[in-house]
Amino acid sequence: MKPLERIEESRTVRLGDAHVSFLLRRSNRRRSIGIQVDENGLTVSVPWRCSEQRLHNTLQGAEAWVLRKLAAWTRDRPPPVAWRTGDSLHFLGVTLTLEVATAAGRPCAARMHDRLLVTVPKPTDALAVQKLALKWLRREALEVFASHSVRLAPRMGVAPPRVFLSSARTRWGSCNGDGSIRVNWRLVQAREALIEYVVVHELAHFHAMNHSARFWGHVARVCPDYRTRRAELNEVGRRLLLMPVP
Repeated sequence: MKPLERIEESRTVRLGDAHVSFLLRRSNRRRSIGIQVDENGLTVSVPWRCSEQRLHNTLQGAEAWVLRKLAAWTRDRPPPVAWRTGDSLHFLGVTLTLEVATAAGRPCAARMHDRLLVTVPKPTDALAVQKLALKWLRREALEVFASHSVRLAPRMGVAPPRVFLSSARTRWGSCNGDGSIRVNWRLVQAREALIEYVVVHELAHFHAMNHSARFWGHVARVCPDYRTRRAELNEVGRRLLLMPVP
């Protein structure tokens, strides 16, 4: 029988005045303890033979950080989307009101001023509405990101890259050695100044594949206020990243 490589179990720990539920993952491939807090809550990954005392000491040592991160995720969590008429979606920094209509023929989604009209055979099919709405957002995201890349690349002194979409949960973009960039599709919810900052950030990596002073110098040439934009993105980012995967 092949030996187990990883097991998971639900646990609870007392941190401060709170009893915090968390997912404990044991793996025979880990050599250290990892703590992660995201939209799913607290996850602790430990080596296979990690003792209870070591686990307890690590969590107690990270108590303030864990509670702060959990509070931030709770504060920034947007209301759930039921995917029916009246729900709100964000696109380029503005709010679109979802409108679900019934019609025969091919289902579709289209923007109508401040509304996103989704047409489906059955208005009660929330999953179909969700898929169409998110497909529309992804399609628009690729067009917006590509447009910014073509416009900004000459100013950054690089060739316009190929642009792909990413669904990462922890980062907004990445630069690849093959001359392409990936931008998180959820970023299309943010205002365009923040999208521009992320695109400039990734284009700057064609000059420096690090975050050195030289790298930030290239960013600053096009986005002299990049620190302000970066701070704003960090502030709103958690909410944007909670948009579900299509």
